[in-house]
Amino acid sequence: MYQNRMLTDRVYRRRRLGALIVVLAVGAVVVYVLAVGALQVAVTWGLGAV
Repeated sequence: MYQNRMLTDRVYRRRRLGALIVVLAVGAVVVYVLAVGALQVAVTWGLGAV
C-alpha cells in the first residue's frame, strides 16, 4: 500500500513537472511572438515616421 502510494506520488510529480515545462514553453513562445510583433511595429512606425 505504501509503495503504491509512493509510485502514484512519483507519477503525479512527474506529470506536474511536465505541465510546468509545457506552461513555461507556451509562455516563452508567447513572449517571443509579442517581442517579434513589437519589433515589427516599431520598425513599421520608424519607417512611417521617416
